[in-house]
Amino acid sequence: MKDKDRRLKMIRIGPEYYVPHLMHMEMGLVNAAWKNFETWVDDIVKVAPPHGKEACKAVSLVKENLFIAVDEWKVSDQTIHIGIREKMQK
Repeated sequence: MKDKDRRLKMIRIGPEYYVPHLMHMEMGLVNAAWKNFETWVDDIVKVAPPHGKEACKAVSLVKENLFIAVDEWKVSDQTIHIGIREKMQK
């Protein structure tokens, strides 16, 4: 059997043959554990008044909205540049 034929026989596609990368799994587990730890510290360990917790949640929400707005701005900026380039070519 030729080497090429042997390699082609070894290739199988499907979820039952997929092996996820261990590094990605470990990173995902660590990220999830860290987020749970931060939540636990914020809820149990830190003794903060309710308005302080609400302020922290508001800051998190504002950060998320900022990331969304920046992404939308980048897309609209690219669209504007494409429109200007098309007008200049006419």
